[in-house]
Amino acid sequence: MSAAETIYERAGREEGLGRIVAIFYASIFEDPVLQPVFGTPVPTHVDHLTAFLCEVFGGPTRYSDELGGFDTIVHVHRGKHITEEQRQR
Repeated sequence: MSAAETIYERAGREEGLGRIVAIFYASIFEDPVLQPVFGTPVPTHVDHLTAFLCEVFGGPTRYSDELGGFDTIVHVHRGKHITEEQRQR
């Protein structure tokens, strides 16, 4: 990875990160440790998580610009009572 190349670019930009998120998201509903955190599938979750990771890894700022920014993700996860086992998974 060159000094100017971001993780976003290295991971395949939005398309690559979207594929990773879709695979992860599909797997959590079959995982007895993670499923309780996520409940039932939400149609927009893959898109929103992809936008979040794109921004965090040096890509476009759509998550902040269109989806409420980082305060939103903190608010959504606050009160989930995520266990250490779930964090590690």
